[in-house]
Amino acid sequence: MVSHETEMRLARLLIEQARNEQRIEIHRQSLAKLELFNPFSAFLRIDRSKKGYIIEKDLLDFLE
Repeated sequence: MVSHETEMRLARLLIEQARNEQRIEIHRQSLAKLELFNPFSAFLRIDRSKKGYIIEKDLLDFLE
């Protein structure tokens, strides 16, 4: 059995996660409306080593 405080912390965590997912979805929809935005081209710009997938280091290198 978990404590009431643990339940409350978990609830707050899940609520914050849901809010973040809503924000991400809003941004995704905004990007999808832009005719010039091509998700595959964006992927290729981040996957510079042409592995076919993206890891954390790829994102850090891209942002630098």
